[in-house]
This record gives sequence, C-alpha cells and structure tokens, in this order.
Amino acid sequence: MEKTMRREEQLRHQDEEQISKIRFVGFDLDGTLLQEPVRSFPEVFTDKTTRLFGLQPESTIQFAQSTMGASTVHQLQNIPASIGLPSHHVLRIISSDLRTFIANAIDAEFFDQEVELFPEVVQALTQLRQQGANLFISSSRPTTNIQKVLLHHPELAGLIDFAIGTDPNDPTQKKGEGHFRKAAEHFDIPFDDFIQQAAFVGDTPSDMKAGTSIGVITIGRTSTNEDTVLTQAGADNTINDFSNLPDLLSAVNNQRQKEHQEAFLTSAPLESILPTKDISAVALPHLNERLLSFSFEPNVQKPYTFSEIYEMELEGQQQLLARIYLKAAHTNDGQSFIPTLVIGTKNAVDKSTKRDKKSVLDIDVGIIEFPDEPNFSITLGELRQIPGIEQVLSQPNLSAVLRKSSLRFTDQHSVQTANGRSILVRVFRNCLDMTSENFTAFILSTDKQPLFDSFHAMRITNRHNST
Repeated sequence: MEKTMRREEQLRHQDEEQISKIRFVGFDLDGTLLQEPVRSFPEVFTDKTTRLFGLQPESTIQFAQSTMGASTVHQLQNIPASIGLPSHHVLRIISSDLRTFIANAIDAEFFDQEVELFPEVVQALTQLRQQGANLFISSSRPTTNIQKVLLHHPELAGLIDFAIGTDPNDPTQKKGEGHFRKAAEHFDIPFDDFIQQAAFVGDTPSDMKAGTSIGVITIGRTSTNEDTVLTQAGADNTINDFSNLPDLLSAVNNQRQKEHQEAFLTSAPLESILPTKDISAVALPHLNERLLSFSFEPNVQKPYTFSEIYEMELEGQQQLLARIYLKAAHTNDGQSFIPTLVIGTKNAVDKSTKRDKKSVLDIDVGIIEFPDEPNFSITLGELRQIPGIEQVLSQPNLSAVLRKSSLRFTDQHSVQTANGRSILVRVFRNCLDMTSENFTAFILSTDKQPLFDSFHAMRITNRHNST
C-alpha cells in the first residue's frame, strides 16, 4: 500500500513538472495578428447604432472602445445599461433575433474589409512553432469569418492549429473560459492542465480580462491601447510587436523551470550532503542520460579513480556511453586537471562532449594512449576490467575522446527525496582550489524518471563559483 501511494505521489509530481512550460499560445485576431482596417470596429459600430437608435456618437464610440474584444451581440445587449437607450428601443434590442440581426450587419461591414497581417507575425509565429508551441486563435469574430481570414492568409493558416470565434447559437462560446475549454478539447488535454500551459496575447482590456479570468499568462500588444491601460486590465507583460514574443515566452519558461529546480532542491534532503546551502542550480540538457552503473576505485594501482556507464537515447535507439575519470596529472605548466576518457558510439560521444570541444583530444580506442600527455595512460586490458565496459565496446562505430576537467570527485550519496524520487548526488572539488567553499555537485535521476520537465540531471554550485 505504501509503495503504491509513493508511486502515485511520484507520478503526480512528474505530471506537475511536465505542465510547467508554456506549450499553447492563443491569439486574438484583430489588432493583434491583423492590422487595423481602414474603418475601425468602434467606428462601424457607432455608425450603425446611432443611425438605428439615435444615440449620441461621442458616448457610443466611447462605449464601443471600452468594450472592444467582447462579441458584438454582447455589446448590443449591454447598451441599455451603459448609455441609456429610450425604453421603446430597450424593448426592441432585447429581442434576441433582432440583436443577432444587428450584430451580424455590424460584423459583416467591419469584417468584410481586407486587412493585412502585421509584418513580423509570420516570422514570430514560425519561431514559436520551432520552439514547440501549439498556436490557436481566440477571437470575437464569428468562427465562419475567421475561416475566411485564414483562407485569405494561407501563410497564417499554416501556423495555426485551432481557431475559434463566436457562435450566435452558443452564448458560452466566447473569449476566456469558453474558448479555452474548446481549445483544451481540441488538443486533448484536461482543462486545468491546459490553462497552466497556456498564454494568451491580445490588444484590448477585455482580452486581458479574458486571460486573467482563467489564470493564464496574459500578454498585451500595444497596437490599439497604451501599455498602462493593458497592465491595469491585468496584462502580465506588454509588447510593442511580436519580434520579441518568442524570447519573452522563453524567459517565462526559464523562470518556471528555475522555480521547479528550487522546488526539487527543497524537497530533497541535501542539507547534510552539500558543503554549503549558498547554492545556485542549472539544468543540464546534455546530461539527459540514465546512469546504469558506477565504479569507485581509489586504489593507487588502478589508472582511474571512478567510472560511469550511461544509457542515452539518440536517433530513436538506446546507446551506451562510458566515462572513465583517470588519475589526476600535471601538465607542463603545472596546472592540475582530471583527464576524462569518454567512450561510445560517435554520435553519443559527440553529444556528450559538445559543450567543450576546445578541450577534446581525438584518440584511437584500439590503442588507448596519449602521446601528448606522458604523465598518465590506460591500457586496453585495464579498460576491460571496468564493470559494464564490454557492452559499451561491443557497439559499432566506436569513438573516444579525452577531456580535461579541473573537478575532482570527492563524495557520493544515494538519496530518497521527500516526494519519493531516487537520486544520486555527487560532490566534486576543484583541483585548483580544494577549499570547502568551492564545490560542484551533480544530481542525477536513477529511477528512469526526469527530475523535472525532461531533464535527468542538475548541476549545483556555490554562488561564488557558478561557472
């Protein structure tokens, strides 16, 4: 029973980690993706309603501007309370059929205008798609009219996964919860999870309220309203155009990832392991590997201190990678370092050593000797004594590189976190400075599940040495 509860808690935590990123971005259409037409919507709305009901143009256009983003039917429904229609007009406009008829006439006159996309929209949305985001439209236009816009702009249609507008027969189909529930159904994701992974971009105060009312990240485009107006309406951020939208959403994702890292560190009993609590953490996408075996050999007769065998997925196949940390040596200039031999398929070795190519020496795995570094060596026979190495060496297209590191392994702890995760914590000291204030620790997942999001490893260091 306890094991089952722990597993359920682990799965729950994993699900929370997976929904931390913005994966769905919704957009208003007019004034957000599309430029303003020759006649603005408040102008068309005012023209129609003043001629029908004899309203004062100034008060009507102010009302239309203040309710921009709401459906036209909703705007008409609220005219009596907002600007005081005479009672005989109130009775007429409350009629559902008449209200829909007038709204359709206003929409047709406004929406039938040819409108162009903002010039940076296609490039920005393409970049968002490349970052893995799903894109959708949530507009106060009728859904049928949105389809016409997409037919007129195929360059936009090819980037949009889902589009929804208003439906005169369904008053719940509007911006905010109504549209986001429909979008969640389309993307086949529970609504509560969807809104945690979604952002909404619009240009009016009602757009901001539609997003904040359901708790999604809301971004205001200052094309029709000042940033102060949008911020007061609830915008989390404002932008002048879309050129920096991908970077803004990346920053939001990075902040959320950092918060998950901090939450993970808080849940893990690391206080007694790490030399200091004054630490900073960073995810290691290049260590997205699962540790299979570890061997610590402090014996002076061995040419290496410890070894690791990892499993990593590349090109849809599981591949093995070995890291052998040789005895510390001194170069001719007297600087200490730890020579690290990395062996595996060429793709796996390239991925593992990509981050520090300048310090890599290519060698022949069949010879295993370092003519440029006479102070250390390892023979093939000594290499074959490492536990699990034969599986690594049996792979085709082998490659090996020698990396130089100033980190020296000093301690290792297996930890069960408060939320039921199994992790391995390794503490390293810098060869050049062995004080307790200078350390690096690697936190590795050993239970096949990511620590958070898709990352299986973290590096933490004291804040005074964050490189």
